[in-house]
Amino acid sequence: MTSPKRFRVLATIVLAVVVSPSVLLAQVEQLAMVELQASPETPKEAPATAKPAFDSFDAAVEAAKGAMMSSPAEALSAAEVALVFADEMPDSLAKSDAVATSFWLQAEAALRLNRPTEAAPLVTRAESSIGDGASQLAGDILLTKARLARAESDFGLALISFQDAYRIFNAIDSARSQAIALQGVGTVYDAARQYERVIDYNERATAVYSDDGSLDLVSLNNRANALRELGRYREALPLLEQALQMARERQSAVLETRILTNVAMLHLQRGALDAAATSIDEALRVAMGDAAGGWRVYIHGVSAQLALERGDMGAAVAAIERTFDGADLKETPAAFRDFHETAYKIYKIREEKDLALAHLERFKSLDDQGREVAANANQAILSAEFDFANQELQIEKLQRNQLESDFALAEARQRQRLLATYAVLALVTIVLGFMGLAIHSARRNQRVTASLNAELESANVELQRNNAALEKANQAKLQFLSTTSHEIRTPLNAIIGLTDVIMAGDSMTPRDKEYVRIVNESGKSLLAIVNDILDISRLESGRLVIDAKPVDVADSIGAVAELWRRSAEDKDLEFEVDIAAFDAPIATDDRLLRQIASNLISNAVKFTKSGAVRVSLRPWTSLGRRGLELCVADTGIGIAPEARDLIFEAFRQEDGSARRNFGGAGLGLAIVQRLVHEMDGEISLDSALGEGSVFTIRLPARADEIESATAPRELPRLEEGAAPCSIEELDVLLVEDNPANAMVIKALLKSKVKSIETAENGEVCLRMMEENSYDLILMDKQMPVMDGLEAIRCIRKMDDARRDVAIIAVTADVFPGAREELIEAGADDYVSKPVQLPVILRTIDATLARRARSAGDDGRALSAAS
Repeated sequence: MTSPKRFRVLATIVLAVVVSPSVLLAQVEQLAMVELQASPETPKEAPATAKPAFDSFDAAVEAAKGAMMSSPAEALSAAEVALVFADEMPDSLAKSDAVATSFWLQAEAALRLNRPTEAAPLVTRAESSIGDGASQLAGDILLTKARLARAESDFGLALISFQDAYRIFNAIDSARSQAIALQGVGTVYDAARQYERVIDYNERATAVYSDDGSLDLVSLNNRANALRELGRYREALPLLEQALQMARERQSAVLETRILTNVAMLHLQRGALDAAATSIDEALRVAMGDAAGGWRVYIHGVSAQLALERGDMGAAVAAIERTFDGADLKETPAAFRDFHETAYKIYKIREEKDLALAHLERFKSLDDQGREVAANANQAILSAEFDFANQELQIEKLQRNQLESDFALAEARQRQRLLATYAVLALVTIVLGFMGLAIHSARRNQRVTASLNAELESANVELQRNNAALEKANQAKLQFLSTTSHEIRTPLNAIIGLTDVIMAGDSMTPRDKEYVRIVNESGKSLLAIVNDILDISRLESGRLVIDAKPVDVADSIGAVAELWRRSAEDKDLEFEVDIAAFDAPIATDDRLLRQIASNLISNAVKFTKSGAVRVSLRPWTSLGRRGLELCVADTGIGIAPEARDLIFEAFRQEDGSARRNFGGAGLGLAIVQRLVHEMDGEISLDSALGEGSVFTIRLPARADEIESATAPRELPRLEEGAAPCSIEELDVLLVEDNPANAMVIKALLKSKVKSIETAENGEVCLRMMEENSYDLILMDKQMPVMDGLEAIRCIRKMDDARRDVAIIAVTADVFPGAREELIEAGADDYVSKPVQLPVILRTIDATLARRARSAGDDGRALSAAS
């Protein structure tokens, strides 16, 4: 049963007559108030005569809500008082919600007073004041925001706001508010003249929540008007008749008058002129009172259209004059569009040209406005279509719950009225009817849901197929790069290594030595390009492994800088290195840090013709974590502002001239940027064209990885009592299947070690170890017969002292996991090809030093395996 308070609210409903285009718009407020777009002549609210006094925030809010429909001006005043109470509250989430509530009520009242400019900032302040999370208040603010946007013809914002409100109400399981939001979405489609969608959204609203008569009335009217616009008069008429019956049950002259006018328009459009006349007479009778008196001008307008259709020009003129009595023909609202057309036809027939022309001009203006509004609304809808898959599932759930409730109610009534046979039969009939409707609706929704699920499953299958194809292509690319890298590095090892050996001698003429130097430098350049391409591949595949351990970063950066000092001095550049401020190790990946520094410093030297290159290292702290700041500055060519993003792309330089003048593959900075991001760091660039560039790298210490990254692998311990050996005392076995590579490594080391022998694969290596003793084995990975991994495992499984021999892997496999795989198999360390003498000597020194420390910790000394 409708409460007296709700009855009084319903009695204030304002329903617009349906003209072309349809303007029946429905919104339902949180206080069970239905807002149907008011007619233009609806009287404006008189301003409040005095600001009311309230003793609390809640009292002011209740007063504002209570006055919102009948007196928006009083509601505005009450909401302003509520804001004063809210501002006095202590800071808390409750205060935020109170402030948001006050601003929302002010915005709603201003909108109802036709002050959209005043309402807009109030809505914004309400949104910014509310706390995070979904709530009824957040959804109500969005509804007000949507109606404000709709009033200002911003249909894109209106649609998005209605959709966001629906999602919030769905999240908090507020079914009635969901229905309001869905009807709001329907109004946007109504403005776009997409009437099928108007019908759909109003049906959805009714399916979500059907226990509110006011909502049902709105839905009936909106659907009927949409059907009328589609020319489906037979379907529209029963809906309007049902709505008319509901209005009469509420004894609302306002509602009854407006619905009767709609019925008359429907009869007129379908050619039932007598029925239209009956509805017009009934509407005029009901509108005799003050409550609906303001609507009579619309009834007269429809009456003029009827008289024109019947050819009764006298009645037509009288009715149209009453319609426009006292109206400024240049300021009439959009609802009068069809009335202007009717007036034009009447005055044209009567040859009153001035009046006919005036009405024709206004009709054309309003028609253009309507088309523009529809176009804008369609454009907004195209950019923000709403997905109702979840809503469909929610409807099905609600209907299932409703069906269960109906069954329970039927059983209870059956038990209570067992002796009342006729009552029981009537109740069963009603329940069965509802059951049939509910089951039919549920099955329809199940079919829709099944169809959507099938489409989703198909999309998932296609996505999985595409992902598998992409993964297969990625694996093929990695395999190709791995194989190609190995095959390129093998001859490069021979080229670089042999030219290093040749240049170290003194048997060549200066001219021949220069030729060899050029070959050596070209080989190193090719190696750098191969390394860059492999680095980019690793980064793109997500297979980069960060090996964090305590690093003396000052020593690392200093060593890298020294590698480029000679290149800078050859160009007469001032080369400054400032690393003194950094005196403590931090946990990071030394290899990646050196690569970042090398790429930046090499670029600075390459692109600087004169001036200076400066490298500085400073401590840096971020969020309580220690880190480093590396700065590389130059006075080179600089970078134009529009090219600053371009230079960080792979295979790109600032422009074509840079590639011609300075060379390079354009990968250095792309690698730097990706490495920095992988290490959770940041990179910045400050540059001016023609003045130079400053690259700044900030890397945090990877404290979370220190334990695992720095945990020492237990090294094999050799025989007790033996003295440690130096490089010069080592008997070395080189296991290498490529004769050129074996020649290079042997040439590099023969003057540095005591002896060096070669084996072409792992099987030969094991045989030679049975016959001779060695202090160090240099093991290739990829070999025929028995590869390096299997050979290392076999050595470490030997049951005598030979298993403790030092093993360093020397391989062209530089892909992620190669080093870890070899160390896991039992290698002491890892050197990548092409082999460079300083690198392999440093690796041997480090291996001997670690073994010496490991042996010393247990009171042992390092010795060769015997």
